[in-house]
Amino acid sequence: MKKKYWLFSFIIFFVFIVGFIVLNKEEDIEKVLTKESYVYLPEVAKNYIISYYNETGTILKTERNKVINEPYLNPDYVKYLELGSEEVSDYIPADTLVDYDYSKVEVGSSLPSKYDSRNVNGISYVTSNKDQKSSSLCWDFSVTSVLESKILKTGLYSGSAELDLSERQIDYATTDPNSGVDIQFNPYFFDYQLDTLMGGGNSKRYFNAILNVISPTLESNFNVSFESKEKLTPSKIWNTDNVNYEVNGYYYFPMDISSNYPDSSAVPTTDFINVIKNQIKDNGSVEISFPTSTYVSYIPSGSEKQLNSNSSYNTLYYRDITYKYPVDHSVAIIGWDDSYSHDVCVSGSGLLSKTNSSGKCSSGTLKTIKGAWIAKNTWEYSNYIYIAYESTYSTYTSIYDVSKKNYDNVYAAENNGMTYQVFDKLKTKERLNKVKVSVKSANTNLKVYYSNGEDGSFEYLGETDVTYPGLYTIDVSDKNIVLDQDKFRIKANILGEMSVTTSNVTDEPEIVMNDAQNVDSISIQKLVSESNVIILSGYSRNLASNDKIDFKVKTIGGTDVTSKFKFYRNYAVSNYINTLVGFNEDVKLGSYVVSAYYKGKEYASFNLMISNYAEILEGDGTIESPYIITNARGLDMIRTNQFAYYKLGNDIDLTYDTQNKDGLFYNDGKGWEPIKYSSFSIVSNIVNTSDGFSGGLDGDGHTIKGLYINRPSENVVGLFANTYNQNYSDVYIKNLTLSDVNITGNNFVGALLGHAWGVTYEKVLDISNVKVLNGIVNGNKYVGGIVGNIYAGSNLTLIDSEISKQKFDNLFNSSIVSGSDYVGGIAGLVMNLPYESKAPISFNNIENIGNVSSDYRGGGLFGYLSTNQENSISITNAIASGKITSYNCGKSSCLFDNASTGKLSFKNIYYTYNYGYMSNNENISYDNVGKKTIRELTNIDNYSSWNKFNDNWFMDSSEDISRIPVIKDTNFKYSYMGDISLNINTTNINISKFLYPKLTLANNFIYEVEDETIASIDSNGLITPHKKGTTKVRILSYYDGYDKEINLTIVSNISYRVVFNANGGDGSVNALVLNNDEYRPLSKNLFTKDNYVFIGWSKNPNATVAEYADEELVGEMTEIDNDVIELYAVWKYISYEVRFDANGGDGEMPNQSFLLHEVKNLSKNLYTKEGYSFVGWNTSLNGIGKKYTDEEEVKNLATTNGTIVTLYAMWHADLLIDFKDYLYDIDYITNIPSNTKLSDYLNNIIKNDDVFVEVYSSKGSKLGLNDLITTTSVTKIYRDNNLETEIVNVVPGDTNNDGRINIADVKKLADHTLKGNILNKYEIIAGEVTLDGKLNIADVKKLADYTIKENMRLW
Repeated sequence: MKKKYWLFSFIIFFVFIVGFIVLNKEEDIEKVLTKESYVYLPEVAKNYIISYYNETGTILKTERNKVINEPYLNPDYVKYLELGSEEVSDYIPADTLVDYDYSKVEVGSSLPSKYDSRNVNGISYVTSNKDQKSSSLCWDFSVTSVLESKILKTGLYSGSAELDLSERQIDYATTDPNSGVDIQFNPYFFDYQLDTLMGGGNSKRYFNAILNVISPTLESNFNVSFESKEKLTPSKIWNTDNVNYEVNGYYYFPMDISSNYPDSSAVPTTDFINVIKNQIKDNGSVEISFPTSTYVSYIPSGSEKQLNSNSSYNTLYYRDITYKYPVDHSVAIIGWDDSYSHDVCVSGSGLLSKTNSSGKCSSGTLKTIKGAWIAKNTWEYSNYIYIAYESTYSTYTSIYDVSKKNYDNVYAAENNGMTYQVFDKLKTKERLNKVKVSVKSANTNLKVYYSNGEDGSFEYLGETDVTYPGLYTIDVSDKNIVLDQDKFRIKANILGEMSVTTSNVTDEPEIVMNDAQNVDSISIQKLVSESNVIILSGYSRNLASNDKIDFKVKTIGGTDVTSKFKFYRNYAVSNYINTLVGFNEDVKLGSYVVSAYYKGKEYASFNLMISNYAEILEGDGTIESPYIITNARGLDMIRTNQFAYYKLGNDIDLTYDTQNKDGLFYNDGKGWEPIKYSSFSIVSNIVNTSDGFSGGLDGDGHTIKGLYINRPSENVVGLFANTYNQNYSDVYIKNLTLSDVNITGNNFVGALLGHAWGVTYEKVLDISNVKVLNGIVNGNKYVGGIVGNIYAGSNLTLIDSEISKQKFDNLFNSSIVSGSDYVGGIAGLVMNLPYESKAPISFNNIENIGNVSSDYRGGGLFGYLSTNQENSISITNAIASGKITSYNCGKSSCLFDNASTGKLSFKNIYYTYNYGYMSNNENISYDNVGKKTIRELTNIDNYSSWNKFNDNWFMDSSEDISRIPVIKDTNFKYSYMGDISLNINTTNINISKFLYPKLTLANNFIYEVEDETIASIDSNGLITPHKKGTTKVRILSYYDGYDKEINLTIVSNISYRVVFNANGGDGSVNALVLNNDEYRPLSKNLFTKDNYVFIGWSKNPNATVAEYADEELVGEMTEIDNDVIELYAVWKYISYEVRFDANGGDGEMPNQSFLLHEVKNLSKNLYTKEGYSFVGWNTSLNGIGKKYTDEEEVKNLATTNGTIVTLYAMWHADLLIDFKDYLYDIDYITNIPSNTKLSDYLNNIIKNDDVFVEVYSSKGSKLGLNDLITTTSVTKIYRDNNLETEIVNVVPGDTNNDGRINIADVKKLADHTLKGNILNKYEIIAGEVTLDGKLNIADVKKLADYTIKENMRLW
């Protein structure tokens, strides 16, 4: 007993501890990050450790608590996170490193002092150089070169032409599908990359493809030009039939810590260098990543000239340990030279400079470089380079095992933190070939197990020693392990990404298809000639690539409608099916059944749901012929093709669709979802994403009204989330107005854009002629009226000496902007901090009159400007007149900057309050920058020095009053106030009541009363009359500079009344009392009159035309004191007719007349049609309009006088179905013999051609033709895709619902007669075999006799 009690206690304790650990997972990682080994990290690095932990369950170590042979966070990767992905143009550092003691590695035979894989005993294992041009594909070129060398070294290639693998295939295969795939998803690759086409990466990006056994195909097979950015078909990118080789092993070489661990330097030791030499010797080459920002360039002499044809480019690269700029380039090391020597000078910052003529350093410390790698480069002007052995912090990878491709199927999975992976497969038998595991640790042992099925025990497969981090393969192809379940599991003792290859055991084809539904995507629509497209996706086995698959489409009722559909790409490639089916609007909405046939045999059946027709946009999406957007749904479709170009065809009102629960984009109250194309991470104030809007939107002068976004916890919020030029083309959003916005987000919030990402590759980002009128933009950090954050990425240069690549011109904001930090009227944060690159940003002709409030940094134009010594930000021609409340800038128009070392240039900038800008940067130039009063802003003479002022600004002078300039073509509502007349007894009247427009911003004005003995106005605007008379009041608007004297007249008690007569209507309207010379709106009409609409008022009771509109402003209607003016409601009679169309039927029916608001039943149908039943009316001839039943009560079928509404008779062919030998009784069918198959059951039924019958089990599964009809199974009768009725089947004697009669039925019937409540209604009918209306022991006896006697009738 004691042992059992102890065991039980231990189990309870163990469960408690495990549960506690699981429940406190997030809390634990947060505590870890407060420890000394983690607290020093920047927030972006801490966030990465949290995400790594959430994905893998492992707490990643850092360089301060690292352990030999275990991965830790790469310091270079931390720098990369801090700088942002755009800072490193080509190579992205690996996220983890492993330290390793190479002094214990046995190198083997002695190594030569010089080695070159281009000439090993007369044989070259190095392929020809290629130029990566302006792309960032150095990682791709270098690893491909390493793979080519290994294939040559292994002797696997025997072609007559030089081995040439395709870098572009790997580029496409590892790119975000939205960017590179024409159907916008990747059916093959488990790791959905966010990488960009021709963008930066590292060897890990390459090896992710390798792990999926997507080795590059021969260039002759892929054949996509280097300059191409077009989207390709999935089969073009991932056709593994074209793959000749598979990689079974590669190494990530850990950091060398042979001495003084853990405080060792990053200088490679001799032991480490020898290991890399061995790899080059064994495999042909090794990939290395290193920095190129610091180097020594010199003209070599002697034998060194062999490196390049142009000796001027024989460059040495050396990274001193004091200089820690991240790696940014990758090449293939193809040899070494121990005798190489060169003197360099190392300065304190780590930069290198040449020695002078005397061999001494003019600055820095003299250092002699001894020994260097010979590397194959990917630059046209520098084919081969030297990299010093001692160059620090470089990383190395090699490919050590390659074989010919030998598999049919591939399965892949990410590291999900579990000890095993579950793989779904088809029902075909497959032989297990290889298991490949990506390992991040070193000096350990990998063991792999498998389980045939989702359950059951694991069996040992094999093991291998792990020397370095990398890919390891367990080859079991000789063990004949057959997987015959629809799932299998693989377990490894080391967690990591995993892939499995198998071979088909039989040649029997198999096809499995997924259910499909509409695809509402512009780019996918354009792949077919029809107006609608759906992707039919599935899997196959034993189908040769490009073998044709036929599809047939039927309605639910069984009618073949295949001819209405057209199929594209109806074949399988690499076991995947991605067929496109096109159709037009003549295909009815609803459900269809699609069957897939291969060589005449049906292999799969699946459902196709067509829920709506696609929104068709005119144009082809090019700059020359952009897609034309005319409604909200079309605007939403921008998110389906980020590279296309669009133009608004008219104004669009989003008010209903984003704010009403029945709107298209209500989204549970969140409103519009910002247009974006990938997930985001935020790194050091930068939105770190490689995806975004990369096309163009031309508003063409139109307005998007009522944009509503309520996402307070979401980052990167606006109409668009962000822009990013990954298509190497111009990006623009221009000529657009957003009015009445209401936007709430967290960080990076703007009405137009959450984040404007700087554009690379000498293309333009154009945000111009954009206006935000009225409304609210609210967030936390980086909040702007137009853009939340503007960031200039690397490689930005000037178009010419004056024009910046980033155009932010003619911008206007009058929305109210608020946040906690970095808040501005135009943008919250503007920065261009890429090191060693010029990324100037210019703003021309910008204006903010909206109020700005920030808890910390905030400004009338920008919350924060930040640039470095290599860059500049310029602002030319700007006005900031809105109120501002912020900690740093207590007044309006604060152009705030506190981090810039680069040049700030301000020219022609006017502001209305005390501070122009705040900054500790002395490198600021300004010209004509200063404070102006609102009256000075309205003086045209103050703009005489502004370049092209009249081309970009407009100054209104209506009423001969000058207003402040506004950006040209802005639909700005100017201030207006007329003379005021008040009765001397008037109270609680505010002067703002008489000011137009009725906007919050417009209610910012001052006033001066000339004669306060007549009337006075207090500081809140309340007017107090004192005596009869007229005084001047001076009005000055800080909203637009409206400056006018009006007359304020106080009149005596002479007054008159306006009364309202319903003129035959019902209801009441309050009389209106006016004083002499007073103007007020007429009372709102509240009268109603059946069948009439109110059109206004008249003094004539018989008038048919109104003299006054509803609520029209009136005054001085009489000069008679106490006069009564009676106004009569003017009504317009509304009537319409309903015409009944027989729609193929016979008979006559007269039109039916209706009055507006009249509730009346439709006329009874008098039409007939032979063989058909009348089922109602429809506003559409083909039945897709609004439906009405016969004699339905209706109201207001039309609201326009004289309208004729046509209702078409709807007919339904009479249902003909005869169950012949079976008995049909209301809700069930009986007299069905036991052991009746579905095929026999159906043959016993006579029905219409348009009637379709299916039978389902009581559990809802559809019966096959050989399945038995059972008691409680259900017969479903369809007609024209519609379910007509459901009937329960009853098989006499079958009480246990298996379709047979045996002792089990007798037992269940007996139990029911003794205990009751066992059988349901239909089982009781089946059990009542004596047909006496009672269920008792007699039925049990008869059923028992039936089971043992032959030729006995049951019923």
